[in-house]
Amino acid sequence: MQGIREGSRRTAGFPIVKISMTVVPRMITCRWSARRLQRYLDRDPSGLLPDADLRRLEAHLATCEKCQGLSSEYRSVSGMLARLSLTCEPDAATIERVQQRLELVLDEE
Repeated sequence: MQGIREGSRRTAGFPIVKISMTVVPRMITCRWSARRLQRYLDRDPSGLLPDADLRRLEAHLATCEKCQGLSSEYRSVSGMLARLSLTCEPDAATIERVQQRLELVLDEE
């Protein structure tokens, strides 16, 4: 990872790692962004980000290759799932079983 150097000393068998102060804020911003990325990409009206969060996330995505890659992966998976749902339909026997079960449940009420 850029900005991280392994020191020459070791403590309890572990190397001492020095992190530059430019990396820490980026890591924090990436973590913050990753926690909101799915809501941003889904654009679900019931889970929209506040305007300030939206601006902050979009500004971060414009400059962070790591988060851009994560966003691209989410979009790819979402697209594959959407295409899969268009091509996979339940067979007639499954539909019949579900309808029978639903009728049983409704009759019990």
